[in-house]
Amino acid sequence: MTGLETLSLVQVPCALCGRDEPRVVARAPGFSIPLRVVRCGACGHVYLSPRVADGDLPKLYGEAYYTGRGGGGSYAYADDRARPEEAAARARVRLAAIERLAAPGRLLEVGCSFGAFLLEARRRGWEVSGVDLSPFAAAECRRLGLAVEEGTLEGTEVEPGSLTVVYLSETMEHLPHPRATVRAAARALAPGGLLVAATANHDSLARLLRGSRWGYYLPGHLQYFSARTLGRLLSEEGLPVVRRRFGDERSLLRDLLLRWNLRGWSVGAGMVLYGRKR
Repeated sequence: MTGLETLSLVQVPCALCGRDEPRVVARAPGFSIPLRVVRCGACGHVYLSPRVADGDLPKLYGEAYYTGRGGGGSYAYADDRARPEEAAARARVRLAAIERLAAPGRLLEVGCSFGAFLLEARRRGWEVSGVDLSPFAAAECRRLGLAVEEGTLEGTEVEPGSLTVVYLSETMEHLPHPRATVRAAARALAPGGLLVAATANHDSLARLLRGSRWGYYLPGHLQYFSARTLGRLLSEEGLPVVRRRFGDERSLLRDLLLRWNLRGWSVGAGMVLYGRKR
């Protein structure tokens, strides 16, 4: 992973409505670049500005990011390859939830990392493919025989109407242009197909209690969705939400507690929204 201070930073407008009316809600400490979290005064979406410029984003996701060796003002990802059984078990839970709404067909994962979810989906009869911004992660997936391209969904050729499910797990927050990605997913999905987006809920007690030290405030997390703002985005792109889930799948008791929510506000930060193509 490159040093964060070597990356280009840009001020950006809201990625959902395009307006430039930022109001600072947090300044996250502990990084070698400024992390200013703002709320759009027009639509309420929360995002990072300034953020790493588009051209430098792939540099965030080199080998060091995935192997967890980041430090000194950097950040890193917990490498699923070190815990394959845990990663497979988590994938089975998520696939079971998807299969309650869609029979196995063609599934594409955006931000597929090392392919643990895709491998488990393939075992269950899904025809799988993926796309990831990281050259390192995409190459590792291809080494496992997975059809994974490097890049973004909106920059990848996918036959319109050909997919049953587009899956994004802990990916929405990394997207520089989430509307373009969701629009590309809607175009790729067959009628009745599902977009499944798992991300952190900014409208959560977990975030309120931690304030500017919330663990989800990271240099690569460019967007901070709530159930309301993510649901609105999906609906505007022709994927109205048919199911919302809050919780974290780690244990039954913990999950039941963190699943509690009121009007989109939740105790825990985890949430999954399912949008179905009209």
